[in-house]
Amino acid sequence: MEFEENMDAQLDPELERLLDAKLYGEKVEILYNMRDRLTDEMIRTICITHDIQLNATDVEEQYRELRDYMTTMKKYEGNRLR
Repeated sequence: MEFEENMDAQLDPELERLLDAKLYGEKVEILYNMRDRLTDEMIRTICITHDIQLNATDVEEQYRELRDYMTTMKKYEGNRLR
């Protein structure tokens, strides 16, 4: 139980917003705002929660790959909601 409390205390508020966001449009916007401070661990967390596998190893390349994925998903989410 103590481990879970420590994990919650360390979760970046913007990362938490991204993980809680329902629409990819919102996720893309939050990701864009976080781009200058993204870490490998943050990207890994996003990928795990969204079941995404990235090919890039560099943080900047991972950001671009993740952004491209979310932007693509954003294009199709309007069709899902109809």
